[in-house]
Amino acid sequence: MASQNVSVLDRVKGVFGGGGKKSKKKGKGKGRPKTLAFEDTRDKKDEEEKPKRKGPWPAERLQILQELWGPEFLTVGGEEAITELIHPLTLNSNMSVLELGAGIGGGTRHIHNETGAWVSGVENSVTLAKLGMEQSIKKGLQRKASIEHGDYSNLRVKPRSKDAVLAKEALFTVADKDAAFNFMLGAIRPGGQLMYTDFLATGPDLNDPAVAQWQTREPRRPHLWEMERTRNKIEAAKMEVRVTEDITEKYRTRALVGFNDLVEKVKEFREDTERVKWVILEAEIWFHRLAALDSGEVNVSRIYARLPLGADI
Repeated sequence: MASQNVSVLDRVKGVFGGGGKKSKKKGKGKGRPKTLAFEDTRDKKDEEEKPKRKGPWPAERLQILQELWGPEFLTVGGEEAITELIHPLTLNSNMSVLELGAGIGGGTRHIHNETGAWVSGVENSVTLAKLGMEQSIKKGLQRKASIEHGDYSNLRVKPRSKDAVLAKEALFTVADKDAAFNFMLGAIRPGGQLMYTDFLATGPDLNDPAVAQWQTREPRRPHLWEMERTRNKIEAAKMEVRVTEDITEKYRTRALVGFNDLVEKVKEFREDTERVKWVILEAEIWFHRLAALDSGEVNVSRIYARLPLGADI
């Protein structure tokens, strides 16, 4: 598995090497651009050559992520993954849905368009939430597929107001997960449902060096719970956990497919130095994510739960 991660990273660096200088040599096997010597400078004070100098979400990065996962999507699987997750929920136009980790609203709008449900997307990045709401307004969906900024550990959501809550890899970097779960689960009305996917620890100890490297490379440091703790928290809220599933292989495959497709699709912009930097930075982040999954100490899991109509809450 790890060798596949390396090959994807090497392919990305190889294709986008050269720092924007086009070789004048011609002929098969000649004039291949040198690999770009990219250094991650996120933790340095000098901002002059830092890829993030325009903030954490410059247009170049947003464009790369959408090349990976599809228009208006910034996470693995794009539209296909959202369709799979909402299928068991049997949503309709009379239902109200809360989505955590809305990004720029691709999933929020897709849920509404597919089901007619009224969807409230919450995103913890001010920049992404603003961009997402702008897109919803442009599409006339400001009420039916709204996006707003929010702190997952202090959600401003009316208790027992939602028929369903969807959280797709939204909470793994949240330190106060107890508070986040309290708000999230507290928003579900009797008869309502939870669809939750996230990175989880597979055991009490995280000792593999690949996991430590991943934790330092993520833009926000991961704080992982195990499945047992997560399930206990959900059941303590009187919810019935009906499905727990390890979806690591599907998640991993989609990530690798995304990067392989990206290499083929965007060779034409390898002379755009700024975008090149963001492609390689994104590839390196994903290399460490996939290496953490390959360690066996971390997985991606899916949990589906329902709050019974007669629950004593």
